Amino acid sequence: MKCTMKGFAAILMTLFLVTGAFGNGKADAGDSGNKSATVERWAFEPNGSLVIDLKTGGDVTVSAWDKNEVEITFIKRSAKPAIIEITTQASDTKIKVNSRYTVRNPTGNNRLDLEVKVPRMISVGLNSSGGDVNLSGFTGHIAGTTMGGNITMTRLEGTTEFKTMGGNIKVDSSRLNGSLTTMGGRIEISSVFGAFKALTMGGSIVYTGAMFSSSEVNVDYSGDGYLETMGGTIEIKNSVQNLEAKTMGGSINIGETAGTITASTMGGNITLDKGLMAAILTTMGGSITVGQAMGTIDASTNGGNIQIDKTNMAATLSTMGGSLTIKDANGSVAASSSGGNINVTVPENFPMTVDITLEITRNSWKNYIIKTALSLARTEEAGTMENDLKKTLYARGKTGEGTNLVTLTATNGTISLAER
Repeated sequence: MKCTMKGFAAILMTLFLVTGAFGNGKADAGDSGNKSATVERWAFEPNGSLVIDLKTGGDVTVSAWDKNEVEITFIKRSAKPAIIEITTQASDTKIKVNSRYTVRNPTGNNRLDLEVKVPRMISVGLNSSGGDVNLSGFTGHIAGTTMGGNITMTRLEGTTEFKTMGGNIKVDSSRLNGSLTTMGGRIEISSVFGAFKALTMGGSIVYTGAMFSSSEVNVDYSGDGYLETMGGTIEIKNSVQNLEAKTMGGSINIGETAGTITASTMGGNITLDKGLMAAILTTMGGSITVGQAMGTIDASTNGGNIQIDKTNMAATLSTMGGSLTIKDANGSVAASSSGGNINVTVPENFPMTVDITLEITRNSWKNYIIKTALSLARTEEAGTMENDLKKTLYARGKTGEGTNLVTLTATNGTISLAER
């Protein structure tokens, strides 16, 4: 069927029933009822919209082709005749598809699947009572909800607001601004760029970034990405854009980042292999491990250790109950520990201004020291801490022009500053 009509006022209404246009097809293996299929096609202008509302649920596939036409294959499965009703409304700029059950509380295997081909410039809105959604190859606004299926997006461009109530989300090779949400599944994002937010209430997130050539549409994709899970791990294999990652109860593992990375977890560890730009890392109950921080780094934990192999710029580190280590510091350092050791190694003849402060309570006077071979002025003073006697050790001085500030502060821990 092919028709061309101007304006949405010209509406095509078609009702398909199992006993009508669909006929009685041959049942699938494992199906308890009949399967039938029919194809409808409409002439369609680019930049139009497709709206699908499936109260019957079912899988939906929407893919682009190089035609100014929309083609829909309706695949209906029904345990009883005349149980699914489909309504279409069509013009050359907008198509609506609706499905519903003709009886209350239908039993058996009843569903409607759609296979849709669309022009490359189109907006798609989709709501389904349950089923997988597969979208690929087109540009426009993409929005919708499925109550219990997976969402797969490939080679898309535009804006999106999509949600599944209980499935996984996978997005690949796309430019997207907007949000992707699942209430209980895994999110996998690969070769995607844009100002997006990905949220899962109970699954893990895996992200792999990519650099793209210029966009084909007038949309700014230069914003930040945001990843959040309420109870899983986050893995960022690489990123070329600014990213924020947050989890309430898992670890965050990061490969190489070319943009600013902000990562926080309430109860897991954070690892970063290589950060080319600024990194802000926070955990409430785990450790932080960094290979190379070429940009500034701010790392803090309330109950674990922090270890960095190499810094190229300023580093700010703090822990409430662990040790801090920088094996090769090539910039300013501000490190504080309330219950652990601090170990910092700098290059030979590193130009720095040093300010070391070590507080030691009475029962630990013999256990902790300031350890350094540098020529620093050392002083000591007595005092009290929480109604107990304490002493405070200081070591201060400058090497070379004193360009970099190295401030190390600890309570009941040894502070070591060495040249390599």
